[in-house]
Amino acid sequence: MRKIIMALLVLAALAASAAAQGVYTGHITSGSDGKNRSVVIINTVTGDFEVYDIDNRGLNRRENRVYYDCVSYNRAEGTREVREILINE
Repeated sequence: MRKIIMALLVLAALAASAAAQGVYTGHITSGSDGKNRSVVIINTVTGDFEVYDIDNRGLNRRENRVYYDCVSYNRAEGTREVREILINE
């Protein structure tokens, strides 16, 4: 019962954050063991989303901000793309 209530609260929070943030919203997810972390970027208008595997936590010394290297794989083309997801701390 507690898990169902938590899931409903998460869905309500997602809807509220999507309305407040505009078109895109992002979330960090992980497996039940805390490993296999990913960042999910969702286009709230079209429902399209991208999933990035989190690599390592780093520090952007120029901007003094913590970031995660996120790797997106395109299996159809056999390519990968690395993006920095910045986190304010």
